[in-house]
Amino acid sequence: MESVINCAQNNWPDRKAKDEESKGDIMHWVWFLIIGIVAGWLAGKLTRGQGFGVVGDLVVGILGALIGGFLFGLLGVVSYGLIGSLITATVGAVVLLWLVRQLK
Repeated sequence: MESVINCAQNNWPDRKAKDEESKGDIMHWVWFLIIGIVAGWLAGKLTRGQGFGVVGDLVVGILGALIGGFLFGLLGVVSYGLIGSLITATVGAVVLLWLVRQLK
């Protein structure tokens, strides 16, 4: 019985660390979605568009983040923090909207 209690007490810090890590993962995705929505909306406004609604802005922003990250990587530009992520996603979304309009 004593070994079971010791085993449970020894695992307690690991469980707490895993819980905090999963909360961090969830917040990462929440911020990723918020940045995607804002970047898509900003790109729509910067390219003189009407916006695409929440879902459309989210899709444009997320694809823009991928494109912006790729382009910034090619150029050797590194962005840090919330503002850097927002700028990267917005630049990528503007490029995406420009490409889509060129194909029309």
